[in-house]
Formats: sequence, structure tokens, C-alpha cells
Amino acid sequence: MVKICCIGAGYVGGPTMAVIALKCPKVQVVVVDISTPRITAWNSDQLPIYEPGLDDVVKQCKGKNLFFSTIFDGMEKPAFVFDGRNVVDAEKLRKIGKPLDAWLKDMPAVA
Repeated sequence: MVKICCIGAGYVGGPTMAVIALKCPKVQVVVVDISTPRITAWNSDQLPIYEPGLDDVVKQCKGKNLFFSTIFDGMEKPAFVFDGRNVVDAEKLRKIGKPLDAWLKDMPAVA
């Protein structure tokens, strides 16, 4: 199964990855964020973001091929990494966890 990771569970990352998970059921989608309250909300029945129909999309995919987490350690390197944040800040990313360093070492050069 192809795995993709999205950094940022806000207004861009969460809904975008939910739709990708819905349309690509053979792709495992993991959305990661440093905000525990935000991830907790995504994993509850009260999503942190309202978009028409988003609840249904998340319910169909969550736990199947759509996952929300604050944990990076032990995560396999995904085929794709999306940055769903509004600002590219490589130093802030490095605070998240060492596993991301290897994945994103060239990010400042392409951002």
C-alpha cells in the first residue's frame, strides 16, 4: 500500500487528505500535527473544522486508510510528504521529531 503523510491537520491538510483517502482507498494517508488538541478533535466525532460533507468523508475513511496522529517515531517513510501548513519553517519541523529530518533534508531547497 502506498503511504502518504501530511504535515498539518488544519484547514488545508485535514480536509485535503480526507478527500484523497476517500478517492484513493488503496493509499494509506496519515495526517500529523504537533497540536494534541487538534489531533484529538480529528479523532473524535467533533471535527475541528467545518466543511459541508467533511464529517461523512472522514467517517468513511478514518481508521481504514485515514489516520490522524501526533506521533512520528516509528513511522515508515512515506512515498509522498505534503506540507499542509501555511508557512514553510524547516526549523519548526525539526522540533517535531528526528524521523522527519531524513525525509525533509532537502525541503528548504525546494520550498
